[in-house]
Amino acid sequence: MKRQIILKNILSLILMFSLIAGLTSALSACGKQNGSSANSDTSSVVSEVKPTEIGEGNTKFTLIVADKQGNETIFAVSTNETNLATALKNLGLIEGEDSRYGLFIKKVNGIVADYNIDQTYWALYVGGEYSNVGADSVTIKSGETYKFAVSK
Repeated sequence: MKRQIILKNILSLILMFSLIAGLTSALSACGKQNGSSANSDTSSVVSEVKPTEIGEGNTKFTLIVADKQGNETIFAVSTNETNLATALKNLGLIEGEDSRYGLFIKKVNGIVADYNIDQTYWALYVGGEYSNVGADSVTIKSGETYKFAVSK
């Protein structure tokens, strides 16, 4: 099951980048046919791919947030914190409740996943692998990619 989810996410990313590359090429070709350079619409398409930069610090990592529909928001995070949950709580990206198992994350980037409401939860992936520990047990590694995805 976990492997299927990972493969689905990888295929989704490949498809997304292929579509963006095709759209960029098409818009560029249209601009050349008219004898003009690419218009501002092309630059907005390209800028949507760039991650939102957030935080300050020497350690930099990527955070991907996937909602229930699979839409992803990408952040380039900078921090001096060493713990993932602490860094993301300080930046206002996650909210949750402390439990005997650690932080139970209910909200990421303003999106709620609550098992008690609709049997969804926030799954954490570290470097593309499903994490067996919570965000409060993850030590941040510079250059790493972390992902929270609504799961059922």
